[in-house]
Amino acid sequence: NKFLFLFYLDRIHTADSCRKILENNRRIINDDRLVSHIKSCSEPSPISPYGKHIYAYRILEETIRQTFENDHHHPIIVVSGLMLGGTDSRSYTNLSKNLYRFSPFVYHHNDLNRLHGDNERIRHSDMQRGLNFYFHLILNNQLENIPETKLNSEL
Repeated sequence: NKFLFLFYLDRIHTADSCRKILENNRRIINDDRLVSHIKSCSEPSPISPYGKHIYAYRILEETIRQTFENDHHHPIIVVSGLMLGGTDSRSYTNLSKNLYRFSPFVYHHNDLNRLHGDNERIRHSDMQRGLNFYFHLILNNQLENIPETKLNSEL
């Protein structure tokens, strides 16, 4: 008897691929009766360029500093990371290689169970910070050179 095993793969790590995951599952299961098939799979989004030499990344980095250093009154270190959630940005990979997934909103532990659920809300101060971030991101993208001095909060 043969068994059909269907895989639905989403949110794959950037170091993996649909094919690699299927091959690994076949190796782990190690049963010739199993016929595996990928029913649905989204390949991981490409890694966006980052670093001091990438203008788009530097604009984002400076905007993050402008927004969060005002709140915390100490230097902010901006580092690249991996966004685990599937975002709409995967629909734009053919438009730009500079797709940065960043949210200027701060979520506390007791906020997490409300995300995309009952009583979803955001603190007023976090909404103000988010609006301030996007205001500066738009403003900073109009500049030819990234300023050395920091802009003050408009809100």
